[in-house]
Amino acid sequence: VYDDRFILIKNNPNPFEPDFTFIDEENGVNIFIDIEIDEPYEGINSISKRKPTHFQYSDTNRNNAFKNRGWIVIRFAEIQVHLEPDSCCRFLADIINSIHPKYTIPETLITVKQITPIKQWTKEEAVGWSKEKYREKYLGIQSFGFTISNQILEGITETELGEKM
Repeated sequence: VYDDRFILIKNNPNPFEPDFTFIDEENGVNIFIDIEIDEPYEGINSISKRKPTHFQYSDTNRNNAFKNRGWIVIRFAEIQVHLEPDSCCRFLADIINSIHPKYTIPETLITVKQITPIKQWTKEEAVGWSKEKYREKYLGIQSFGFTISNQILEGITETELGEKM
């Protein structure tokens, strides 16, 4: 599982970067999964400036760019990942198992309930949810951004492995 992969798009200076990728190229297996975590609107505090995201049909070109290269695209709603993380993992395990039968679903996931389906929202629904602060409610936050003093972050750097030093 990686969080630093991307694909280049012809005539587009910006590559498509999945939230996470699952890649298995060992032992004759070629599995490429783009795992996306979709939020209904941008995570900024100014309601008048934030835009709806990942609404119906908004990611079609992106999805097709991956699918045309042989990738599987899986989209989870942010609320699913937040409220049902184990069910999301079980879903991924089931997908991997369906295309690679030698893959064994971990025992810790076998009894996990199936993920609750979420209908993809419309642009209008995302705009309404933004005004209602829908994300902030299910995430249990008051606002987006840092809530601790920036002084605490002084001297922290990120290594290539993403570990704090």
